[in-house]
Amino acid sequence: MYVDTCMVAKLYFPEPESDAVQEAVSAADGLACSEILITEFAAVASRKRAENDITADQQARVLREFSKHVDEGYWSLLPCTRDELVAAADLIRRCQGKARVRTMDAVHLSTCLTHRQFPLFTTDRTMLRAAQHVEIPTRTV
Repeated sequence: MYVDTCMVAKLYFPEPESDAVQEAVSAADGLACSEILITEFAAVASRKRAENDITADQQARVLREFSKHVDEGYWSLLPCTRDELVAAADLIRRCQGKARVRTMDAVHLSTCLTHRQFPLFTTDRTMLRAAQHVEIPTRTV
């Protein structure tokens, strides 16, 4: 199963869908994501801190826990190579006029396609529409 950053964040920061996400990933046979997860997750934690959703101590604790999980291989991080970036640019062109694709979403989608890590698990409606346009099997909660 390919998980995008919003799904990973729901496992570390309590949100309404966190329990359903935990249940789904617990039943999955492996969890894959692009290496951009490392940067995007730091951005999520930073945003939550800036918006006073979490304290500085909570942010530090969550980032340590996430880093530990990365180091232990809990997340199967797929390489973000030039090929993935070229494929992401191509995906943006394919979706033009049909589905909106944000830059990092395109990288996630192209990585999911390149490595055939299906389904794509996300609650991001914009990403879901783009995934469906390029015929990536999806799952949501």
